[in-house]
Amino acid sequence: MNYFSIAYSNFKRNVNTYRLYIMSMIFSVMVYYNFIELKYNPDFQKANMSNLYIDTMSKIVAYLLLAFIMFFIWFSSSFFLKQRKKEIGIYAFMGVTNYQIAYIYTIEVLIIGVTSIIIGLFLGIIFCKLFLMMLAKVAILNMKVNFFFSIKAVIETTVIFFTIFLANSIFGYINIVRSKLIDLFNTSKREEQIPKLNYIKGILSIIFIGIGYYFALNVKSNFAKNSPLAILLVVFGTYWLFGAGYSIFMKYLLNKKKFLYNGTNIVSISNIAFRVKNNYRTLATVAILITITLTCYGTVASLKYFVQIRDSIQTPYDISYVSNDKSVKEEVKRKIEKNNSNIMLEENTKFLMIKPHMKTQFHIDDKNNVAIALKYYDFMRISNDLKVKDLKKIEKYDLSDNEVLCIDVPTVVMSLVDYENKEVDINNEKYIIKNNLKTPLFGMGIPAPCIVLNDDTYNKLKSTTTEYEFNGLKISNTENIKSLAKDLESIDSIKDSLYTNENKDKSTYSIFGILYFLGAFLSLVFIVATGSIIYFKLVSEAYMDKNKFVILKRIGMTDREVNKAVSKQIGICYIMPLAIGIIHSCVAMISLSKLMNYNILIPTVMSVIIFIIVYLIYFVATKIKYLKILS
Repeated sequence: MNYFSIAYSNFKRNVNTYRLYIMSMIFSVMVYYNFIELKYNPDFQKANMSNLYIDTMSKIVAYLLLAFIMFFIWFSSSFFLKQRKKEIGIYAFMGVTNYQIAYIYTIEVLIIGVTSIIIGLFLGIIFCKLFLMMLAKVAILNMKVNFFFSIKAVIETTVIFFTIFLANSIFGYINIVRSKLIDLFNTSKREEQIPKLNYIKGILSIIFIGIGYYFALNVKSNFAKNSPLAILLVVFGTYWLFGAGYSIFMKYLLNKKKFLYNGTNIVSISNIAFRVKNNYRTLATVAILITITLTCYGTVASLKYFVQIRDSIQTPYDISYVSNDKSVKEEVKRKIEKNNSNIMLEENTKFLMIKPHMKTQFHIDDKNNVAIALKYYDFMRISNDLKVKDLKKIEKYDLSDNEVLCIDVPTVVMSLVDYENKEVDINNEKYIIKNNLKTPLFGMGIPAPCIVLNDDTYNKLKSTTTEYEFNGLKISNTENIKSLAKDLESIDSIKDSLYTNENKDKSTYSIFGILYFLGAFLSLVFIVATGSIIYFKLVSEAYMDKNKFVILKRIGMTDREVNKAVSKQIGICYIMPLAIGIIHSCVAMISLSKLMNYNILIPTVMSVIIFIIVYLIYFVATKIKYLKILS
């Protein structure tokens, strides 16, 4: 029997153990091939500007996916190698050299890799058209997607994944060659002791995470400095939290005798407590990966959510123009009536053109930028007429003579500049920006920032500059708005300031649609791989626990009690990193909300719910596998 036959026999015998791992790899290959195929697809190459965004984003996502897959393969393989070391030890005891065993293991890893690549590419080619059709639909690309097979994408995907599996098999080869026979037999018999409690480390972990949260929540004050500090402190604090805080918590539960001796707690809690030292790095890593995954999906979902509702900010009116000429207004109304439309809402608002300036943390003086000055009374009237969602929050601002409100440019999605409580200079007078808001006002009719002033301050400023009048109209029939727009353009005095809904830019819908689609697929791979990491870890522990539960059953433990003990043991290992990851990601989403200057509670909650559902599925799958091993 040659080496390949032995390796293939081992692969078939352990296929149930490898099943989820292989499925994860197949899915990763399939998704990666689809991302790479985007570069070569002729239909998407004809999509002009959209092709640039697709090409750039798909490359970024592919690189991130590749980096994560490399980590996932290395992390998962270490579990399988550890689980197989006793089997490897038997080979060594029979006289097979470490080099021969390592060679068999290398072939086995490559069989898994080649199998994953072949099936993954096959499924990737089959579902590629569906993948691209979904992308085209989400990105609102008016194009026909034909079936396309890219040999270049196949070769690129094959070379990359085969290289990863080859490198992983070489690391396994070196590990086995360096192993001693006694270590191979005793690997599965080693019992971890409860590590010494380090209260200082536990307290410092909370402090580090708290400081990291502070930098994350104040990211706009200095993005370049605060964002990396927040990430480093939270990551470092999380590892210390699981390394020290986790053992402190488990020791506390062990000391609670009333709790410990209640039902099956003594079995499940003891199993967890005595493996803290061995498991905390895995759980901390999973918590960080959950944070990354949730934040990634939450971010793209928030951007898509904002783009879907941003029409209320960018186009609150069907028609808008600047003019205070009554005859012009009458002519506009006549043309609207001629178009068989009725005016549903009419806003006529006075405003000033000003040049405010202030220093930002980027040391950019924006004194040459033009802004709109508006009365607070008119601002509230418009907000009320447009039925602004957060009207109650806006009503709470009562501006004094030296205070102003700043309204974002309607095209801004995200801003690193923090205007709140900053000083702004208007006509050599100093004012404090009480808050920076993103709310419907003039829309793309006047695509400029707006400064809302106290009524008295506005009247004082009016004497130094020209006052204009903005006119915003909502009409009943917008089906013929293109012909109406052409008709209104014949009025020379409003031609330059005229804006209609037919002019709204739809390119950003494509950009954010592409970003959402690719980000969602990347998050899906992360979710699958992250759940698999805990699955592999707990399944490997099931083999270690098998003899314990056999003894417990012999002394009277029922199947129901075993089920209960296993549920608690597995549940804690899933809940702890999930809870920490959700908390971390929620802080990250609050920070994103500040950057967007918009409430993104809905996409954040939806992201968390999706992740909990996926993890619940993994929990059930792990429990079923765990109990099957114990039976």
